[in-house]
Amino acid sequence: MKDLDKLIKEIYSYKRYGIRLGLARIEYIVKKLGNPQNNFRVIHVGGTNGKGSVCRFIESVLRIAGY
Repeated sequence: MKDLDKLIKEIYSYKRYGIRLGLARIEYIVKKLGNPQNNFRVIHVGGTNGKGSVCRFIESVLRIAGY
């Protein structure tokens, strides 16, 4: 239990160093590059669960639509 208490104390001793969250920096860079992401069509599927099922569903819809 002493090790756990020591670990918890150490975790709480860490300081946050002002991490700036958000997309402002990325938006700035892609704007400077001419927004290359707008030149190709992509469906981005992300997340923890269900990516395979979602991709298979999207594939079937696109195939039926003639893509």
